[in-house]
Amino acid sequence: MAAGAVIAMDAIGRGLAVPGIHEPRRYDAYRQTLVREEAERLYAGAEQELARWRESLQLATERFREAFRRAEHPAPEMRAFLDTVIAAVSAKIDAEAAGAGSVEKEWRKEAIPEEASAAARKPWIADLAGRMNGLEHAWRDERVRFYYALLALRADHDPEARGGPAFETPEDLEAFLETIEPI
Repeated sequence: MAAGAVIAMDAIGRGLAVPGIHEPRRYDAYRQTLVREEAERLYAGAEQELARWRESLQLATERFREAFRRAEHPAPEMRAFLDTVIAAVSAKIDAEAAGAGSVEKEWRKEAIPEEASAAARKPWIADLAGRMNGLEHAWRDERVRFYYALLALRADHDPEARGGPAFETPEDLEAFLETIEPI
């Protein structure tokens, strides 16, 4: 019984046994390969999800436009709903801006620990961090495009959303913008 317990404890303590990889260095290289492959799979999945999400935002924009086009004079409830969606998208953009770059920071922290020597750094993680950061920016850009599409829709169909100065040239716009105090 005691021998069985020792064998069981040994088996529990060992973890996954990978055939042919008994030396710590060989195991670490194998583990890094698995981690890299999984990270690349996650990245590819995130790219695909972005493409699907982009399509769904375009579809949502088209449906909003069609609904407002069909309604000759959109009901106040339709405009209120659009205002609610715009406010929600705006809040999400603000929340994302507050955490901007967090994905890249986390990946770079893993890629280049402060105590690591140049030989111990993992350049593939730094590369992936840069690509993930680009993907994070692409998500945010899509959300901002959607936001502005909704604002344009509201301006087209809500008389109260119109007004303000109009500019004939880009120079006129620049001159106006220079007079505004930053928030």
